[in-house]
Amino acid sequence: MTESSCNSSRSIKDLNFKKKDIVSPDSHTNKIRFMVQQRFINGLIGKNDANKYYKYKQIAKQIEDHLYKYCNHETSEKYKQKYRDIIFNLCDSRNSSLNLRILKEQISPRRLITMTFEELASDKLKIRREKNRHWDIQASRSDLHKNVNISFFKKVFS
Repeated sequence: MTESSCNSSRSIKDLNFKKKDIVSPDSHTNKIRFMVQQRFINGLIGKNDANKYYKYKQIAKQIEDHLYKYCNHETSEKYKQKYRDIIFNLCDSRNSSLNLRILKEQISPRRLITMTFEELASDKLKIRREKNRHWDIQASRSDLHKNVNISFFKKVFS
């Protein structure tokens, strides 16, 4: 799912979306929550089957509800930052496994909210980070790092 698919013309409006189906956008807080729910729906739909829209809408609402509760019923900076972390990973075309795990209910909305950025990352990125961590440990154990610029070797051997 690409960033453009999250902002694509195939949006909630194309799916006969009704504002009353999620959160009433009558207050500033509810307007923010409503926008977040819409973005979660678009992130979940992505390249997936838009015919399952109502399932996505239900999951998106649950995600946002748990996010709102997790942030003490406030649309604070914590709320906005966690939203950005999640939506970035939902819209990442290299991280389609996250969407599938959410849609197959392998990751609950409550669990999704408490996941770290490392847990949200794609499998490929997790492997690359683990290799870098392993290399750093090996380099710190040797005398190599005392005489040579480690970043040079990291680039060469990664």
